[in-house]
Amino acid sequence: MANLRKLLDVARAAERDLAPYQQEIVNRGFPEDFLTQLQGAIAAVEQVHSANATARQVQAKARGELLLGMQMALDAVRCLDIVVRRACDGDPSAGEGPLAAWNAIVPPARRADRRVNRYAGTVEQGGEAEAVVLTRSTE
Repeated sequence: MANLRKLLDVARAAERDLAPYQQEIVNRGFPEDFLTQLQGAIAAVEQVHSANATARQVQAKARGELLLGMQMALDAVRCLDIVVRRACDGDPSAGEGPLAAWNAIVPPARRADRRVNRYAGTVEQGGEAEAVVLTRSTE
């Protein structure tokens, strides 16, 4: 982008410096609207440059929102991992049923690690939605 800025600066300087010599430039075979064409080209390049900068800002914002959404989803899976494992704790048949199904759909890298497993998951009713609240275990 720095090179584009330099190019635009040179083009503006050329426009400014050539303006007093417009008639001589036309006499040498350039079109009569040479400076107008140059001004139009400068404006078009500036417009594209501005649109490109805007697009980059929108892309950066969207990427940040996507990363935040993915992190929230991964956090939810880790919380659910705690809830599912606690619900199946002590049930000998759970290893072949619901816990096996959970382990099949949740990759090990997405499960709660041991440090997170020290937190006890409880489900609280909050209006229409349920939320998992993590509290530090005293064990």
